[in-house]
Amino acid sequence: MALNQSYDLFFIFIFNLSLLFSLLPFSFSQTVADAPSPAADTCNGIFLSYAYTSGTKLKPTDPKHQPYRFESVLTVLNNGDEKLKSWRAFVGFKNDEYLVSASNAVLADGTSLPTNVGNGTIFAGYPMTDLKTAIETAGDLNQIQVQVKLLGTQFGVAAPGVPLPETIHLANDGFLCPKPSLQGKSEMQVCCTKDPKFKTNVTVEDEFLPRQSGDLTIMYDVTRTYDSNYWAQVTISNHNPLGRLDNWKLSFDWMRDEFIYTMKGAYPYVVDSSDCIFGPQGQHYRDLDFGNVLNCERRPTIIDLPLTKANDTTMGMIPKCCRNGTILPPTMDPSKSSSVFQMQVFKMPPDLNRSELSPPQNWKINGTLNPNYKCGPPVRVSPSQFPDPSGLPSNTTVVASWQVVCNITRPKNASPKCCVSFSAYFNESVLNGVNNTIFMQGLPGLNYIVAETDAANPQKDPRVPGKQQTVISFTKKTTPSINIAAGDGFPSKVFFNGEECALPSMLPTNSGNRKGSTTVISILIAVLVFMLVQQ
Repeated sequence: MALNQSYDLFFIFIFNLSLLFSLLPFSFSQTVADAPSPAADTCNGIFLSYAYTSGTKLKPTDPKHQPYRFESVLTVLNNGDEKLKSWRAFVGFKNDEYLVSASNAVLADGTSLPTNVGNGTIFAGYPMTDLKTAIETAGDLNQIQVQVKLLGTQFGVAAPGVPLPETIHLANDGFLCPKPSLQGKSEMQVCCTKDPKFKTNVTVEDEFLPRQSGDLTIMYDVTRTYDSNYWAQVTISNHNPLGRLDNWKLSFDWMRDEFIYTMKGAYPYVVDSSDCIFGPQGQHYRDLDFGNVLNCERRPTIIDLPLTKANDTTMGMIPKCCRNGTILPPTMDPSKSSSVFQMQVFKMPPDLNRSELSPPQNWKINGTLNPNYKCGPPVRVSPSQFPDPSGLPSNTTVVASWQVVCNITRPKNASPKCCVSFSAYFNESVLNGVNNTIFMQGLPGLNYIVAETDAANPQKDPRVPGKQQTVISFTKKTTPSINIAAGDGFPSKVFFNGEECALPSMLPTNSGNRKGSTTVISILIAVLVFMLVQQ
């Protein structure tokens, strides 16, 4: 009897031991997100934290500007009751930081890493752009929280000092964020809550964010998708009434080793498949003829095709393509204010699924003699619809759509691309002749003055004046008491091609013939615009 009991105990022991070891591999294979800070428990909104983890001194040794490596973690946690769509977080770096890498995020202004972020920057989520709620995920941290691991170089803050940013806050519209609080010496935290006064037309049930407006928008529409590749249509639309694009160049970053197989309506600036042949793409697609691949660069540059390719059956035949890189303002010609091209994109493992679609990031567009554009990250929007190609009175919906919004900006301390010269002729009487007039002639290819057009009702309404690229703006604050010679007769702002020009710091004078500000009868102003070519 005792012997049987010992066998039973031994069997139970062996069974429990085997059960324990059978469970160990399962428990070890689980990836669990780092638990949120205890302070996050008191936040019923969006909780953000920035924690400095480590840093070391770097070469070269420079007492006045010593570089140090830093590693930090930015955490964004959704403790609210609504999904946070397209999350964006601002980090106010202040130590001339040079960011080398950032996991799970990209820079919202489209800048590729590495880059200087010493004046602060906004991070946007990638690949996880939305943060779900704890309610709909049963508190799964992998779906309601994102942690961005930052690696870079900062200057001047040596140990035991901690290079924390000036501030952190949520950059999404409709949230209020107080001043962050410090947790010890190496972490700052803030809880952002919804602004009760903020009004939006987006409902909780909306799956996608609404389309945004900007000086220029880019639509990335996936029209056809297969397991290993898909077709995307890219539409560049100009919405600025003054700015135009000439010889546009569009660039972006592939984030998952994609490559361009073929294109219609545009072409890569560099045709090269060597990166694929000697890279992982060549290992995976062993039977693919890479001699037909157009581009394998991680950051390709796309250019428009000339007008002669518009009806080319191989490269053209895309509506609104092949315009030699010219996109006019809609006020000038709405039919020529956009440009379209298509490209076939091949994917890499583990994305070999027709539903695994990821747009490129870090978009940038520029042209010749054009304003500077800053582009945000692609935002998932409702699928675009296009007229049915068969001619039927119906619309065809694409598979998926993303929108990139770009706005004209002027970098700090940047030289203007145009400058203005004033010339004035003071006289006590009206000028009888034009012998002293300076005549101006438009540069070839840049003289775009549109003729007058009929009004809505030509029978009674006057004709509408034509529109031109140059806008001369005068201040009317002192009207009717205008002092022409004192400066009221000169433009307060001059825009050329959407770019604000630099004005003279001094006004022309005629000291030998100045009696009073009100005695000047007439002035002839010549505004000369000099374009400074900046490629």
